[in-house]
Amino acid sequence: MYYYALTHAIYVIGTLLLVFIPSLKTFWFSVFEEVVSSEMLSESFGYTFRIGWQGFSGYRLTLHCTLSCIFLLYLFYVGKRNFQINKKILLICYILCFLGNMFYGRSGLVLTIITSVVASFVWGKMGIAKLVKFSFFVYIFIVCISCLQDVPIFSEWYDWMSQPILNFLTTGNFGNASLERTHEMVFMPEWNTILFGDGYFVYDGSYYKNTDSGIIRNILFWGIVGWILSYVTTLYSIVSVKRKDKFLCLLILFVFAAFEYKGDVYYEFIVLFLSASFVDSIVGRLYADRNANLEVK
Repeated sequence: MYYYALTHAIYVIGTLLLVFIPSLKTFWFSVFEEVVSSEMLSESFGYTFRIGWQGFSGYRLTLHCTLSCIFLLYLFYVGKRNFQINKKILLICYILCFLGNMFYGRSGLVLTIITSVVASFVWGKMGIAKLVKFSFFVYIFIVCISCLQDVPIFSEWYDWMSQPILNFLTTGNFGNASLERTHEMVFMPEWNTILFGDGYFVYDGSYYKNTDSGIIRNILFWGIVGWILSYVTTLYSIVSVKRKDKFLCLLILFVFAAFEYKGDVYYEFIVLFLSASFVDSIVGRLYADRNANLEVK
């Protein structure tokens, strides 16, 4: 968990370097093929900070930053009982990953805000004093960010990033144009497609049927059998986290459902959590063998 989150915190630092050192960005984008599409996408409204070492950094990066924030909160509140990790390092990594969500995707930003508040109450057992302290730091952070809206390099990004938050403050929901478009992309396919799939993911240079929603893309490609298998495998991989903490498992399931509705990310969860489960089992076996040898001695 820690090294996964640390990796993405370092990635966010790379984004800051590429934005504030244009010559570095020009050089880096010249060494790999994605330069053309990355340059075009990064010039879109509000996309100033949606770049990184991999080029254009969007939906999948904000997914990983969201998971990183959840893992860091788990380590901060729960994992400290088992791991000796400096709290300041965890806090710095959390701030960087939170910034990553502000850079790469508003969906991740909204989900990180929701999961962070809920996790702080559940894991942190937040009372009145802690709540006041937490609210104060949030207020200071918001004030600092809002001061950037008139700075040329930040202005477009600020307008893009702050839209769902301003919508929540004015209307009571986090809705934005991107989410509304996703709602329009969720539809009922024909029965033949549901049963057997069409076998297309991309068609004529764009996503098949022009839908971003993962739950629709999956059934368009696989049909109902592949759709069920892919999500059963995903849920199986996530539920393995329950051995660590049931609430952590619930948070991850919530994040998966939200991200999959808006985009196609199930395979990211399968790879991440099956790999983590495998590593945990190997490490657990090594510790068990070592302890057994110590007892024999």
